[in-house]
Amino acid sequence: MITVKQIISKKFHKMLRMQYKMLHKMVCVWWRLILRSLRLGKNRVQMFLYKNWRMAKKYLRPYLRLTRKKMLYVSHKSMPWFKKHREYIYQALQVYLKPLGLRRNVPYAARFVLVFSLVLILAFGNILPNISFWLGDKKIETGPKVAHAVGEALSQAHFGWRANNGSEDWWNLDFKNRRKITFDNTPAGENLTNFPMPIKLTADANDEWSAANIDYSKTKDHGFDVRFVDSSGNMLKHEIENWDETSTSTAWVKVPTLTGTSTTDYIYMYYNNTATTTSGAATSSVWSNSYTGVYHLTATSTAARKWDDSSEVTGTLSVTNANNSGVTINATALLGKGVTFGGTDADYMSKATAAFSSPPGTICSVYKSASTLNTQGLASVGGADAAYHGIMLDGGVAGDPDIAETRSGGTSAKATTANGTTVGKWQYVCGTWTTSAQRNAILNAGAPVANTTNLSPTVTGTGIGLLFDGVPGSPANGTIDEVRYSNVARTADWIQAEYRYGFASSTTHEFATEEAFDSTASFLASEDVAITGQSTASTTRLRVMMDETAGVATTTTYQLEYATSTIVGYTACSALSTWYPVDKTSSSTSVTWKMSPTAAFAHRDSSSNFSGSLTDPTGSFTASELLDRAATTSPITLSAGNFTELEWAIQAGADADGDSYCFRVTNADDATNITYAKYPRVSMATSSQTLTQNQFRIYQNADQLTPTTAWDSLAVNESISSSKQRIRTGDFFRLRMNITISASALSASSQAFTLQYAPLPSGTCATLAASAWVNLGSPGHPQTAFRLKDNSFGASQAVTTLLLSASDVAGLYSEVNPSTTNPNSVAVGQDVEYDWPIEYSSSAYSDTTFCFRMVKSSATVLDTYTNYPQVLIAILGGGSEAGGGAPSGAGQQGGGGFGGGSEVFLWGGWMMFANLFMQLFGFMQ
Repeated sequence: MITVKQIISKKFHKMLRMQYKMLHKMVCVWWRLILRSLRLGKNRVQMFLYKNWRMAKKYLRPYLRLTRKKMLYVSHKSMPWFKKHREYIYQALQVYLKPLGLRRNVPYAARFVLVFSLVLILAFGNILPNISFWLGDKKIETGPKVAHAVGEALSQAHFGWRANNGSEDWWNLDFKNRRKITFDNTPAGENLTNFPMPIKLTADANDEWSAANIDYSKTKDHGFDVRFVDSSGNMLKHEIENWDETSTSTAWVKVPTLTGTSTTDYIYMYYNNTATTTSGAATSSVWSNSYTGVYHLTATSTAARKWDDSSEVTGTLSVTNANNSGVTINATALLGKGVTFGGTDADYMSKATAAFSSPPGTICSVYKSASTLNTQGLASVGGADAAYHGIMLDGGVAGDPDIAETRSGGTSAKATTANGTTVGKWQYVCGTWTTSAQRNAILNAGAPVANTTNLSPTVTGTGIGLLFDGVPGSPANGTIDEVRYSNVARTADWIQAEYRYGFASSTTHEFATEEAFDSTASFLASEDVAITGQSTASTTRLRVMMDETAGVATTTTYQLEYATSTIVGYTACSALSTWYPVDKTSSSTSVTWKMSPTAAFAHRDSSSNFSGSLTDPTGSFTASELLDRAATTSPITLSAGNFTELEWAIQAGADADGDSYCFRVTNADDATNITYAKYPRVSMATSSQTLTQNQFRIYQNADQLTPTTAWDSLAVNESISSSKQRIRTGDFFRLRMNITISASALSASSQAFTLQYAPLPSGTCATLAASAWVNLGSPGHPQTAFRLKDNSFGASQAVTTLLLSASDVAGLYSEVNPSTTNPNSVAVGQDVEYDWPIEYSSSAYSDTTFCFRMVKSSATVLDTYTNYPQVLIAILGGGSEAGGGAPSGAGQQGGGGFGGGSEVFLWGGWMMFANLFMQLFGFMQ
């Protein structure tokens, strides 16, 4: 929570200080009025400015790259808010004059200055995260709002720093092994929910369904210690159809979601738990998604010849012929075991209850015919006098297309395929009934074929191995593996998924290498203890406990943030006011702290409350997330009085050398109603790494990654001087530069660089003042003398051909400033080469020499500059200043923004101020 006092006494001075030279005169006028009217001491004002300068620079850095258009947009969008809350702002000034040590009866001029300054600050507040303050019992907020439950209170209770080793997302430590199973669902256009997934387990390395994917020596009889868990750590319902440690076992798992077109959805299979004595199977729960009959046809009782319904909706089926001589049970089948029928009317299964009585409905069967006998009935629901809904396969004669029929009475929809005869081939035959007048036949997940004859038979029973119409007929002559009935018309995507996952499982199921649990990631220090001497570019894991302490359920989007704790005057994390979210892995310019992908867990895996973790408070544990690619979790609901643990894999960039950092967790950048009992803290080691700007060469620009022609035949380390072809307005050139890495290696993706230029009135480039250097603008930037050129082949990509003799490693071709991070690691003693396409867009300079240098993205200069590229501007014969040049002594532009008195601020900043100023006449009344 930031008070008005803090805003006026700190953020106002930060904003003023940030404007440096361009606003210097305005600052002097403002403070002269304040000093005279409010009788503040000069020393006190200077102290405010001095103490807050470094913090302001750090805090506003991400926002100093605003373009003119964005600044105008901010000022324009801010005015309705100012008008709406003008009364509160005025009251806030009156209420806080006394705590500020100011006179209560402030002269009108000084009051105007204060209000105007506050409005400017709040203009930034509309783009900075969540500046809010209290006005007595009235609350005003700027920035995005996050809803909180009344009385909600979260506490950042404990933390632990961990090494990036060992397993972390282990679902249950009693299970010593697991395999990750990833599914390929690319053909499906829809998300499939609660899908029964077949999982075949074999120890045979040559199995055609899958290479060896289970070690039966590590499992218990009947698969009692096998469990399936989703990516969030939730145990899934499963069925063991058959368990055969000498061959192949078949399980069915209810997968909550299969994402359409996804190749990354996965589950884990856990096993090897010697302590468990009961099965984890929950058969009927697997088939709860509108299934009314599921028959795997693995015999459950050889004497009674009965087959259970796994859906437990309609009971068992029995073989009805007298001697069963034509039926073979437990026959080898595709997905498990099946039943072979002999092709006579006496061989079939039936029961008196219909799996569904009227449309909608679906019947599917896995079948392999033993002959070309026509009209082989597979499964149906029916009654008397040819009243049925059923599916059949017509093999025709050898070489003819297969025909799958979906019948209602004597009316069929027929789907064909050019596979040839059905003999000896597994087929997937499905029929769907949307209404009594709409039936579809689907063969092997092909296109549905429809028939729209309106028939509404009365059905009273269920049959397999025939078309059930009161008397046996159209018998099956082959092996039926699987029959499923549903009281919904399954979609084409659903049927296609059933076919693919059952028939093509060697390509649809990817079994990862078996993992063995050994230990969790080790802690680098005791609980709630800071760590020191951390190196940059190394992955560290931070585990944080959040405790719901107010007894009110809350849904929170947790975000990890950091703050530099080495700012002058601050000694504790709680005193810091400038916090940044940890960057995503894809971040290109801010590399102080970023997420770091790790092989130890998958992004957004579920966290667990394992032994040896953080000290548990009262209440129950709620699983949260482990993150390595984004600093913000999904919304997580925490019940009243419960707690959770989160973990981030993070990495410090090269800019973090020697600094100390604090971390905190917020609710999507909002710290309201969160207390911080413990702050994680880390002190970084000071690297001995040194960076030297070494060689350069200037080339003519070419719209290709590698330039080929040197500028006026210039050699390596030769500048554009009076004896060479000078630069004119509108010229483009390419600047190749390399940097030598010494003392310690530069890790990949750890450092971004900024290219700067400065006019050289006299002396050498090395003697130029820091304030003389300006960042090159982005392509098309209107207020910089030099800006990057937009070629057509890409804004940022790795250099493919090294052109400088000392170069060893490819850096980047970059049209963005700062660049993205280095794509490759650079060993000690090696040089990394960069390529900058540059345009001279000004006409304000004549016979002027400019120096160029690279600095770190944080604006930190390199350790040594062996050579400075220089270019000489041609002598002007007169004319207007097209585009405008850099004012003498202009501050750094900040990569396209207006930091430190940049040229961009000239137009965009003044227009924003003018816009606000015109609105203030009504504001002050």
